[in-house]
Amino acid sequence: MEGADNYEAVAGINPHFVVLDELKDIQDNFIEVMEPNLLAHSAPLLAVGSPPDNFDNLYCRLAEECRKGAPKKAWYKMPSSKNPHISRDFLEDKHQSLIARGEPEIWQREYLANIVVGGAKFIFPMMTETFVDTDENICAIIKASPKHFNYYVCFDPGTTSCFGVLMIAINKYNKKVYAVGEIYEKDQSKTTGKEIYKRAQEIWRNYNLSDSTWMKIYDYAASWFENEVVMEFDDAIMPCVKDLRNKEAKLSSIKQVMLEGNFIISDKCPMLYWELTNYRKDDKGRIPKENDHLIDCLRYIFNADNYFTEEGEIPVYKTDKRGFPLTPQDARGDDDLDPFEMITSEYYW
Repeated sequence: MEGADNYEAVAGINPHFVVLDELKDIQDNFIEVMEPNLLAHSAPLLAVGSPPDNFDNLYCRLAEECRKGAPKKAWYKMPSSKNPHISRDFLEDKHQSLIARGEPEIWQREYLANIVVGGAKFIFPMMTETFVDTDENICAIIKASPKHFNYYVCFDPGTTSCFGVLMIAINKYNKKVYAVGEIYEKDQSKTTGKEIYKRAQEIWRNYNLSDSTWMKIYDYAASWFENEVVMEFDDAIMPCVKDLRNKEAKLSSIKQVMLEGNFIISDKCPMLYWELTNYRKDDKGRIPKENDHLIDCLRYIFNADNYFTEEGEIPVYKTDKRGFPLTPQDARGDDDLDPFEMITSEYYW
């Protein structure tokens, strides 16, 4: 018996049979090390456990392989009620208890073996497929009244992980937010500023709008990207407004837009949907800085649009006597302060 966390300990063994318990808690690295070991004796592998609370999990990937008809692989979903040794009274009591606690997703996962995303740790638990519409329908809505919208494209350059780009159209009158396009590039050979910008142009030009109609924003930490765009395309691109000290408030605003039914995602934005459905706090209640490239873009676009769902949420940015935003060096003498940091709920004039 070996713990799955110590996956290096199983390298080179020759098992006749392997059982993985609590599959949702096992790292991908363990499978990568163990699978070659199965070859020596054609050893079968049995993985058991309840489903996870997110799709970014080994359990879901293996289940998907089985559903797609992978040879010699099978997935069985067995609810607790199938076990004749478990009391039906116990199951009914547990069901009612979890419903009363407002945790029906735990009942679904732990006792019915259903893959259900959600729970107290999830930041956007309301995000479901009901928010997704076809690209064709969204294009028709926007092209019917193109002047009713503000158009944004935000670039989140990632030099080592992922280059994310998100395109959003916001109706100026009913405040509906439409996610119309995205780029989610992890191949580092394809993340040059020139190549990403050209791909973005191809997407936003599908709406038959002039390039100047789209407000282009980038994460100002990646000044190299702005330089490359200016040199290659002679196009204006603006640094984003961040909310480093008010991130949760901005995420709350995004949740409110969803709850009001004003957030629509094109089926051409699968990775934005994936990030939103899997975005959750860690075990210590902190918001992790991972798998959030397009969510960051969404935040920056909301800031650029001055999009707020409630009165009193309008930010003021620290300025000098002329009214210009302070640089980090002017404000604190170092790079720790966001020059556009929110500090009050009223405009500064």
